[in-house]
Amino acid sequence: MDYVLRRGGEIAAIEVKSVDADSVSGMHEFCRKYPQAKTYLVGGHGVPIEKTLTISATDLL
Repeated sequence: MDYVLRRGGEIAAIEVKSVDADSVSGMHEFCRKYPQAKTYLVGGHGVPIEKTLTISATDLL
């Protein structure tokens, strides 16, 4: 995980990948430990970085 956001009992994890990176093993491990967390994959095969930059951190939780 590259970023973890927490507000009260809410958790969101953000994994940022380059265009050609596919491994999300860190995200899988995080989800195992925190199954209630929302997760986001940015870049690579996930949400485009440009779109992510327009979203407020509070909206991710």
